[in-house]
Amino acid sequence: RFQPNSKITTDDLVVDNIRRAQSLFDELVHQGHLFSDGTISPGFDPVELEDNFVITGDEKEDFRLFSILRNAAQGAFNLDLKDSKVINDKERHMIKLTTPGGESLTLQELVSMIGNGKTVEEQYQNTRKVYDVFFDMLEQMTGLGLGKSANNGQPQYIKRGEDEYELPIYAKGSWKQWADHHTKSTVDNQEVWNSGWSEVTDQPISITFDNTTDIDAFVSQVRQLLASMEPIVGTFHNEHIQSKLDKTSYQNGEAVSSPLRLLNDNEGLLVNGQIVEFGSADYQLSVDTPYAAQFFQSQQWQDTSKYVSQRTVEAVGKTMFEKNIINRLSRSAHRKQKEKYSDRKKEHQEREYERIRQEMRKYFKEVRKRYAERKKQDAIAKKKHAQKIKAEQARAEKQKKAKAAARQKKNAAAKKKEKK
Repeated sequence: RFQPNSKITTDDLVVDNIRRAQSLFDELVHQGHLFSDGTISPGFDPVELEDNFVITGDEKEDFRLFSILRNAAQGAFNLDLKDSKVINDKERHMIKLTTPGGESLTLQELVSMIGNGKTVEEQYQNTRKVYDVFFDMLEQMTGLGLGKSANNGQPQYIKRGEDEYELPIYAKGSWKQWADHHTKSTVDNQEVWNSGWSEVTDQPISITFDNTTDIDAFVSQVRQLLASMEPIVGTFHNEHIQSKLDKTSYQNGEAVSSPLRLLNDNEGLLVNGQIVEFGSADYQLSVDTPYAAQFFQSQQWQDTSKYVSQRTVEAVGKTMFEKNIINRLSRSAHRKQKEKYSDRKKEHQEREYERIRQEMRKYFKEVRKRYAERKKQDAIAKKKHAQKIKAEQARAEKQKKAKAAARQKKNAAAKKKEKK
């Protein structure tokens, strides 16, 4: 999970136009920064290409594309991605840790050193270097350290503002930030502002997070890395190897040689009559050094081991008895709740049945009422229609008789005229 994702897709490049993203992808392939399947080319070097990365000619767009490729090459375990600090309207980048030995490395470069080397001794030394750097980080983030009091191991961040939490993570490092340089022109001796990326070196590294959840996740990642390396550096540690290691950690900002440090917590111990669990109020974390082999043959170790074993057995037995009683009470309470639930369910079903039955009765009553009303209206309409037809027939009969009377009158007048 600490390895980089060395593939880029058009979805990673898109802003608001998928065709534009495809065009940028093709240009990155054309210039040799990507292979056709989106894999980042081995020749992509963020350090060398930073000032010579030209894809579109637009400074902001080219820097956006450069950041996407750089972050993918370095992976999610990357301080550039985690830091949200803005200087002169632009975020910092190329954040590196300066090791006690003077090397300037990113987190991903540090991780890649674990187990790396031609000989077994070289592999151990590289792993030990990485282990010491991450241990320094953990001490810086949590306030732990040799000779310091134990604490709960929580990160000691500073809230700078809304959604702005600053966490000191390392004693010395470097980064690049956008700077406005106030200079004088060599031509007309006029003061001008020249903008560009400026490198800051040999300064304490603090990362600004947007929320405390990301801080806890980052500290957890560092602890996981230490836990994965501890069996190696602890098992094969000896005075011969220690004597060859120079300047293994920082103290008060200065590189010094320190013994192998180990994290020690009280998880599983008995405190105030209770077994301590991770994250509980009594959980404590401290820094210690490995015991010599002779210690495990001493009377002190035998007495301590015997005492811890006895107290552990007592605590475990007491806890098991308490849990057994609690489980019996829980089962009894659950059975009663189940019976109450069955009764409530039956009552609810009966109420629902009665409610549905009443609603159906009401519904069919309304249906019958509407049917009777409609039948009544149909009868009235039918009666009116019959009366209308009868009136029409009477009117037609009257008109017919009137026409017949008019014809008779006309014929009688005609006959009378003929006689004259």
